[in-house]
Amino acid sequence: MKTVEELCKEIDASAELQNELKAASDETKLGEFLKNHGCDADVKEFIAYVNSKNEGELKDDDADASAGVYPTRPEIRLVLHI
Repeated sequence: MKTVEELCKEIDASAELQNELKAASDETKLGEFLKNHGCDADVKEFIAYVNSKNEGELKDDDADASAGVYPTRPEIRLVLHI
């Protein structure tokens, strides 16, 4: 089984995996994504890991959100609403 860190490295290197992750717009679909790609983490662990890696960084979408533009990408909504 893969760790969250290993899967995230694969996601970073693969546009196909990035698109699959974007399509995982709720907890159930994200859990299926993790399982389908051999990750031993659950959804909350995955989100916590991603959030910990993003601490202190302000991405373009986050900057837009703080300026009043609501982010529309599914992975942004997923991270913000769980």
